[in-house]
Amino acid sequence: MLTRVIKPALALLLGLSSALAVAAEQEREPLGLFMAGIAGSIDVSDYDDDFPDADLLPGLGIQLYAGLSPAEWFSIKAGWRTYGLQTVEGSGYEAELDVTGTFVEADLLAPITDQFLLGVTAGRTDWDLDESIDIGFAGFSGDVSGADTYYGAKLRVIPPQGGMSVDMFVTQISLSDNELTRDIDFLSIGAGINLHF
Repeated sequence: MLTRVIKPALALLLGLSSALAVAAEQEREPLGLFMAGIAGSIDVSDYDDDFPDADLLPGLGIQLYAGLSPAEWFSIKAGWRTYGLQTVEGSGYEAELDVTGTFVEADLLAPITDQFLLGVTAGRTDWDLDESIDIGFAGFSGDVSGADTYYGAKLRVIPPQGGMSVDMFVTQISLSDNELTRDIDFLSIGAGINLHF
């Protein structure tokens, strides 16, 4: 499942970065101190490990955030996100895992060229997890809350017109809590648009 999701997502990100590279060949304007943005991601988890002979449908995640970018190679932001609804379908049952939360994140990037920066991203999420399982005419649901750190890699592209940047990222988080029977791992591959002012 991970391979089927990761390969198309990486191809999409590479295509986007190539298109931006063509537009970024001329000299650009500097970015502003403040930033706000929106990002989308393909999120896939190992939630289906608990269900034999099941198919997992990855979710589409959304992030909304605002923060500061005192330098082009460093930014810090806070916001809200969803990890994308994880749906498991098996013989005679269906299970759903919905994770949302607030987050604080920092990016530390190194310039590759004048328009491209590559580096690491890390943050902490206060998450709320809702799970529901339907088995025929019966079912149950539950919810758990917790907080965990995440990390990943990020490519930032700054177009020549200034005032905005585009992020492409891969992040990983393990949700853990005493009320969970085991950790649940999420892998997110996505892209976002930042407005700087």
